Amino acid sequence: MGPPHGRPAAPAPPAGRRGLGPAAVEYIHRRFLEDLTLEALAAHFGVTAPYMSALVKRTTGYTFTDYLQSLRVEHAGSLLRSGSMRVVDVAAESGFNSYKSFVRAFRKWKGAPPAEYRKLPQ
Repeated sequence: MGPPHGRPAAPAPPAGRRGLGPAAVEYIHRRFLEDLTLEALAAHFGVTAPYMSALVKRTTGYTFTDYLQSLRVEHAGSLLRSGSMRVVDVAAESGFNSYKSFVRAFRKWKGAPPAEYRKLPQ
């Protein structure tokens, strides 16, 4: 589960920090349903937010916000397709604090609003 593929591989991080990018991405994968911020991620790894931002971008090809959104939207899409949860509950269950931002992000990543996406053939 992750963002769409097709982006070129990111260049290697500087020597001494080679494992930090993959470790940060793994941390994001484990915690994407929580209220995760770039600042909290950076603090967890003992680096600055701008450094972590660049590291996530270099490792994934996406900004921190886009990568986090893509994981949450993928999770939401699975929930929408697999059950009868209300869309507003799917938003909350997928880590979005705002229904409006959920719908906006969902449309951005899936090309349709959540209610329509649920009805599309699989």
